[in-house]
Amino acid sequence: MPANPLRLTALALLALVATALAACGDSDESIDLGPDPASMVPADTPFYAVAVVRPEGELGDDLESALSKLLITDDVGAELEGAIDSELADEGLDLTYDGDIAPWLGIRAGAFLNGYDAKTEEADGALVVAVTDAGAAQSFVDQAVGDEAGAERDYNGVRLTVSRDGGSAYAIDGDFLLIGSVPGVEDAIDAGAGDSFAELDDASTGLDAAPDGAVFELYADPQKAIDVVEASGAVPAPDLARIEDQLAGLGDGPFDAWGSVTESSFSVGAAGPAGEGATDPTDLLTALPGDSWLAFAGTGIGDQISSSLEQFKAGFEAGLEEQAPGLADEVDPEQVFQEATGLDLERDLGWIGDVGGFVEGTSIFGLGGGLVITTDDQGAAEDAVAKLQSVLSGSRSVKVTPTQSGFDIQSKRLPFGAHVAVEDDEVVVAAGADTIDDVLSPTETLADSDTFQAAEDDLDDGLTPSFFVNFAPIVDLIDSTGESDPDLEAARPYLNALDFLIAGSDLDGDRSVGGFTLGVQDQPEGEEGSDGSAAVIAP
Repeated sequence: MPANPLRLTALALLALVATALAACGDSDESIDLGPDPASMVPADTPFYAVAVVRPEGELGDDLESALSKLLITDDVGAELEGAIDSELADEGLDLTYDGDIAPWLGIRAGAFLNGYDAKTEEADGALVVAVTDAGAAQSFVDQAVGDEAGAERDYNGVRLTVSRDGGSAYAIDGDFLLIGSVPGVEDAIDAGAGDSFAELDDASTGLDAAPDGAVFELYADPQKAIDVVEASGAVPAPDLARIEDQLAGLGDGPFDAWGSVTESSFSVGAAGPAGEGATDPTDLLTALPGDSWLAFAGTGIGDQISSSLEQFKAGFEAGLEEQAPGLADEVDPEQVFQEATGLDLERDLGWIGDVGGFVEGTSIFGLGGGLVITTDDQGAAEDAVAKLQSVLSGSRSVKVTPTQSGFDIQSKRLPFGAHVAVEDDEVVVAAGADTIDDVLSPTETLADSDTFQAAEDDLDDGLTPSFFVNFAPIVDLIDSTGESDPDLEAARPYLNALDFLIAGSDLDGDRSVGGFTLGVQDQPEGEEGSDGSAAVIAP
């Protein structure tokens, strides 16, 4: 058994992750997920992850379809089984997926981390893998470990094999293969006989936000993690206190993440404490032009700037006080910045509300973009725009022309300009081929766009979009240059496989929820890779 207790665990994870991609089923029926790895995980664990490593039924079909599009291959399983076998051979093991893993691998696998030893720099935790044939699983691990295995002993009725150096262990307990540190495997056996993570209510763990049929789920409890770090002695007390103070501002509760798949998309979601002052997301993105191939929106940006400034100032003063006691009272970073730039960040940026922006156009000279900044203090916004106009007017590289509601700016070196205006409680910037009217009153908005609507439908339920990329116009823009590049041509099939990327968020009580979805599509007719090769993510 390896001297590093995580080496064997990493090898097993390698096989499991690749197997999750290789073992897709072809049945239309839903499946029983089988034994739950959480039943072997301590209830008080600070970190836990679980994944479907042998998808079948509709989940397997969806995963195979999406991966076939992304990796540009008609046989995902064969490609990835080859990657597994190659990695096993690189480890010097005379093992294969089909002959030595498939006969015993169950549907799900989990992993948890329960502690950390600062002296040995090793973590305490275990990999928990559901098995369908305990004997075959035992044979696989025995062969993988070889002569590095040490003594066998009984632990609460379970046969436990410990490495020769005593740093790691493995065991078969009921329907599960356990691999990890000795304390980690023992903790798993204890959890299986007593209180376990599986007995906790999903609402208390935060995993109630994860959709049914998730491919993987992750759980982390910051306070329990702090307890682990404190017990390890790896972090000095003052640093630990600062970390606790920062976490206190985020609110109580765990952080969670999950992943799901459809036949044409991959999605990742996350949830955590909303934190003090959290607000609902803005729907500004949907009002941006429908031809946008890049669009983004954020809420309460002015408040975020103010909060960040306060945090920076507090951290600056704390660091300065530590390095030069007494000097912090004499140095104000905000004042230093104001004297250098003429900007009062709190006054000149505090009026900012929601912010949205976009880029559109499929040719160099047709490129356009814009920025929309909402405000509830138009006077302050007008003052800020006037100050910006004054600063830019002093530059020799641009020409600034005043307008009724703002100003126009034109580069003296490039054929691009921009328009800045304050209208109806909004600061609007239009650049390139776009005008102020194009930004404020587009003929079609993203809410009207079929591509955007399809992407929004694939985003997790209840999330308000805040970021969007449409890949097809980007490819058209690249092609409009008329330049041919071998690297670009080699990458083209993979660019063609990308449909869209969309991200969004929501505020659900005292929890913030967010996520993103990557859409994938079939190759355009006649655009398949010339050699039929597939991209394989080598473990």
